Amino acid sequence: MDDLRIGRGLRRLRHRRTWTQEQLAARSGQSQDSVSRIERGHLGDMPLHRVRAIARALDAEVIVALRWRGGDVDRVMDEGHATIVG
Repeated sequence: MDDLRIGRGLRRLRHRRTWTQEQLAARSGQSQDSVSRIERGHLGDMPLHRVRAIARALDAEVIVALRWRGGDVDRVMDEGHATIVG
């Protein structure tokens, strides 16, 4: 999921609760500026704990996945494990 899509999703969830950015900021313990930047998809320099705090205040969860060459890293890790077991 890209940054803009995450931001738009969080904005929709906030609107469903009819909260202002200020209300979400207060409930999440973050600044209104952070809420605004996240909702606009500016997550590149945003600490992950801020994004997660804002999502939690909306009863949502942010999941981070590590990908390598188009696939999940778990496959690479499982490959190494399979070699050791074999």
